[in-house]
This record gives sequence, C-alpha cells and structure tokens, in this order.
Amino acid sequence: MAKSRNIEDVLAGLSALRGRPVTAEGSEQIVKALGSRVSFVVERAADLARELKVTGLDVELCRAFARFLNDSKLSDKGCGAKTALARAAVELECGEEELFRIGIRQVQMEGSFGAPVDVAAELRGLCGLGLVQVRSREAMNRLVELLNDRQPPARIGAVRALTYSGREEGILLLRFKALSGDREPAVVGECLTALISLQPREAVEFVGQFLDSAEESVRDEAALALGTSKDPGALELLKRQYATTADRAFQQTLLTSIAGLRRPEAVEFLIKIVEAEGPAAAADAVAAARIFRNDSALRERIKRAVASRGDPALQATFDKQFSV
Repeated sequence: MAKSRNIEDVLAGLSALRGRPVTAEGSEQIVKALGSRVSFVVERAADLARELKVTGLDVELCRAFARFLNDSKLSDKGCGAKTALARAAVELECGEEELFRIGIRQVQMEGSFGAPVDVAAELRGLCGLGLVQVRSREAMNRLVELLNDRQPPARIGAVRALTYSGREEGILLLRFKALSGDREPAVVGECLTALISLQPREAVEFVGQFLDSAEESVRDEAALALGTSKDPGALELLKRQYATTADRAFQQTLLTSIAGLRRPEAVEFLIKIVEAEGPAAAADAVAAARIFRNDSALRERIKRAVASRGDPALQATFDKQFSV
C-alpha cells in the first residue's frame, strides 16, 4: 500500500509541473522520475520532459532506456516507457546515437486476442528519425531496412525519417517505395505527401499518376497528397480527374483536396459546382468548402451560391457544414 501511495505521489507531483515554467526543482523531479523502476512513471516523466522542453537530459534518457532493455525484472507493458523515452530523445534532439541504434532493432511481442502483436513498431520508427537527427553513418542503411518492416507504423516512421533527412537518396527511396506499393495504403500516402513537400514542383506529375491507380485507397492518398501542394499544376490535375471520374466517393475526396489547396482558383471551381452542377455534386462541394467557414468573405460567397439554387436540401447542407 505504501509503495502504491508513493507512486501516486510521484505522478501527482509530475502532473503539478504541467503548464508551468521549468524550474531547477521541477527538472530535478523529472530526473528522479526517469530513474524509477515503474514503467508508467518513466513514461509520464519522459512525456513531461518533452512537453516542457527540458534540455540536458541526454544521459538520463539513455540510462532509463537501457534499464528497461537490460533488466529482465522490469516490465514495460505495451512498450510505453521505451517509446516515450525515444520520442523525448527525438524531440529534445538528444545526441546519444546509441539509444537510437539499439531502439531501431527492438521487437517486443505481446499477447492479444489473436496472435502476439509487436508493440515496438512506433519505437523503431522514432529511432529511425533519431539516427537521421544525429547524422549517424548507419542512418540510410537502417532506414532501407525499416521501409521493409513488417509493421506499418515502423514503415511510416521510416518515410518520415527520410523526409526529415531531405537527402537526394532519400527522395529516390521514397519514389521507389511509392512505385513498389505497400500492403498499407497509408504508407504510400505518406511517401506521396513527403515527395510533395520535398519536391514542390517536380513531384506533382509523379504523384498525379497515382490518381489512376486501380486501388481506390491509393487514389485517395494521391489526391490528398496533391491537396497539400503549393504548385498550380496540382489544381489542374485534381480538376481533370474530377471531370473524368464517375465514382462519387472519389469525387468527394478530390473536392476535399481542391479545397485544401486554398487557392482562389480552387474556390472559384467549388463555387461554380455549387451554382451549376447537380444536387449531389453541389452538396459535395459545399461539404468540401467547409474549411472556409471561418472566412467571412468566402462564407458569404458560398452562402449566396447556395441561395441561388433555391434548394432546401442544399441549404440544409450548408447550414450544417458551416455552423460555427
């Protein structure tokens, strides 16, 4: 009972530090909690250090990480402590390469309702990013392996690490991965979005080819990736695809992406659909334009376009979508 109360006191003390300026006493509390043998205390301390941006904890983070790796008597259910420590190490720009080198290879199988589940996938992805941050010579080799990891979160972590690296060979790997495909469409989507950010102009045409994919989910991911582009060519690709597809669900995704561009020409395109196309298309355009609900000028233009139709159902859609 006394031990339980002690843990509760430690957690309460950490919670009291949230939202306050970091003091020497507060930093000492976090360091002490990082030395705990209780996984969720360490997890909470690592999260707090990250949130409060407490620097200078490289040694403490590494020691805690090594302790949960090497002491068989310590439990880290769900890999929560090790993952929190790695996330803190990444966000606080910890320079200890060893943590990331070891963490990227960790596999932790735990029981579930079916087959055992590997709960260390996110950890591996975070450590891939860490290796890039510390400019490890091993980084690119390890990321190639991580791109082929069995778990989607680890593969997504590899994509994000390659994106962060900004290296030419990383861009080539992202293109190759996108073309090779993945069992999880979100991984391909992450590659496509990354390429748009790394090659704002050159990647638009490359990503555009995935709009014709036989896999519906990949088409959606390509459309959403183009919706993050700053290049005018992305709007033309999305408009052309909208005009040629008969799949309403895909049309809705395309309209959402067009709205996401936030370009004046994109807004005009949506308003024309509201004014002139069929009831279903008009309703979809209104729903896509919802992201402008806090822009009074655009809100008023869309409101007028809806009113010009004299369609109670469309008006109801507008009222629902644009309620603030």
